[in-house]
Amino acid sequence: MMNDPKTDAQQQRSVDVSPIDEGDRLDILTQQIIDDLARRSRGRQHEQVVAELVQRIADQNLPAKPRPWLDAVAAEAITGNAYVVTALTALVCDVPKPDIDRSGKTIK
Repeated sequence: MMNDPKTDAQQQRSVDVSPIDEGDRLDILTQQIIDDLARRSRGRQHEQVVAELVQRIADQNLPAKPRPWLDAVAAEAITGNAYVVTALTALVCDVPKPDIDRSGKTIK
């Protein structure tokens, strides 16, 4: 009996996915803001990007972020790189590919 290649490929790609909770939803919204800023902020002034980030977070009724986090996100955005909020957002959002790999860097 021959295996159906399409069925075999589908079985190999199946992944257990947990439901997205409220925290995940907030992270995804935050990541979408960051991704958009990274695409549009190359070369802009740091404080302009911070101000826009703060405003867009507030517009979405997301929790306010600490200044070091805002500075880190803006610093990446003005170089065209997107700060990645979580591993989940890296998977489900359209995060722009970075110019420099910072995959092991954590900012608190």
